[in-house]
Amino acid sequence: MKLRAIPVLLLIACFGEHISAHEFLYNFLEVKIGDDEGVTVHFTVHAAEFSDDSTVDPTSTDTTWFETLPFSAKTRLCGRADSEINKSYRIQSGESRLQPLPIPVEAGLDNDTRPGCLSTYLSVPDSAKSITLFYSGVGKRLLLVITRKGSFPKTHDLASGDSCKIPLHP
Repeated sequence: MKLRAIPVLLLIACFGEHISAHEFLYNFLEVKIGDDEGVTVHFTVHAAEFSDDSTVDPTSTDTTWFETLPFSAKTRLCGRADSEINKSYRIQSGESRLQPLPIPVEAGLDNDTRPGCLSTYLSVPDSAKSITLFYSGVGKRLLLVITRKGSFPKTHDLASGDSCKIPLHP
């Protein structure tokens, strides 16, 4: 079973920007481990799923649909996305729980984020030796990508209730 999942995960990791249906199946989280830049955890949520507007087709959202929303709708949508992130993920360094920054309403959808998605991040303290991710997303799996400067990204496919300990130093 695990061996069959590896090629699929590699395809998603390498060609994910060209696959349209998987935002409904997966949540995405990337842990970037740099030498001098420190460690950041990047959260991505499919924003269209949190919209009040029943006319929004989540399968056809692009980088411009968010900009057409009124400010009050953007604020509600970002609040719901933040709530989902805080409910679905718990990231700990030792006994300390690390919290992501709220999604900035005025930032909208940037070009580095998947179409129709919002993102935020958290910075891991330099003193942390490892972090542990606990995932409790409902209805979706988590594609966790760990990028370490100078090495090929590692992917983990997590189900709700799974956890993963990530060493931050080689």
